[in-house]
Order: sequence, then C-alpha cells, then structure tokens
Amino acid sequence: MDYIVHPCTPEDEPSWLRCRVLAFLDTQNHDDVHAAHPVPDPDVADPADSLQWVAVVRDGPDAGTVAGILDASVGVADGDDAGLATIDTLAVHPDHLRRGLAGRLFEAVLERLPERVRHVDAWTREDEAANAWYRAHGFARDHVYLQVHLESWVDGDDVAALIRTPPALSAPVKGLFHASLEDEAWIRERFHRVVRVSRYVRPVGMTG
Repeated sequence: MDYIVHPCTPEDEPSWLRCRVLAFLDTQNHDDVHAAHPVPDPDVADPADSLQWVAVVRDGPDAGTVAGILDASVGVADGDDAGLATIDTLAVHPDHLRRGLAGRLFEAVLERLPERVRHVDAWTREDEAANAWYRAHGFARDHVYLQVHLESWVDGDDVAALIRTPPALSAPVKGLFHASLEDEAWIRERFHRVVRVSRYVRPVGMTG
C-alpha cells in the first residue's frame, strides 16, 4: 500500500479524528479524545509555528483515508521557548502500523521547522512502543513525572476525601493530578491508575 504525506487540510478532519481515536484506543492515551481538529490551529498565532501533517492512503478503496498524523507546535519567536518545537500528537492507525509512516511524518516536519528551532521534544506515557520509537529516532528522556487519575467509584470515597475542596463542594468524584516520582510508592498504594509521563528531547541537526 502506498501513502502520500502532506499538510493536513480541513477536509482531512473527520478521518484525522478517527485515526487518532483508533490509534490511541489500546494505549494509555485511550482517554485523550479530541472532538475537533481545526486547520490551522487557532491557538497558534503564527501559522508557520504550527505544523499539522498527515499520511493518507494513495489509492484503492481506502484512498484519502488518514493513516498517520503528526502535529507539532513551535514556541513564539520572542518567547522563552522560541527554539523549541513540541510534538503534540503522533499517531498511526492500527491497520497501518510498521510501514514507516511515523518516521516519514517526522522527517517532513523536521524539514519545515522555522530556522530558530534547535530542539524537538515530546511527552508520552508508559506505552513501550511509543517510548521505543522516540529512542530509536534520537530522542533522550530528560524528565519523568506522575499522572494520578482519581475515580472515586474505584479508588473509594476515603481516597477522594484526601483532597481538600471548598465547603460548598463535595469531595472530588474524578480528577487528574501531577506528582513527583519521590512520592510514587504511597501514591500507587492509594490510587488505581498512576502513569509515568516522560519528556523526550533531541537536537534538530542530528541524523536518524
């Protein structure tokens, strides 16, 4: 099967959304669902600082179907992160895995980053396939923190009650919190879902 890698268009949105949901369904990102994907990204002031790319099936009955996606954003030119590009989404449809699509998308984005960009980073959860991909493409992990997911119907009301709320509100029913690794042991004893999140970074100029 052949694919075309090109900038995402508004017409790609429905297929982009399906690709992302299915790509994340069996991963630790299964609950990270987007209901829309505007092109260009309205949260980025300069269109040159938003790179939204897709790999689509070239021909056959699935022609035009989005099989892979990569969104990256660049820090504003006069800001502290001016030299940093962040991969916001990188995903491949499960029917199109192991065909080099993530690598092709990454290379396309690298070639089009603004000249001021010196590093690319990404944040990912514990899925080994994702972590291995970043390592294989020259990224090095430089930070890890915990995501703590609270669901009172699973963790219990006594755990939810550990979190202070204003008098007019009940104890939390559901929530997402960040924590440091030094507290991991006792956090894992109390919460049913605790995920390590890693930041990976690599210089732009390297090969591979």
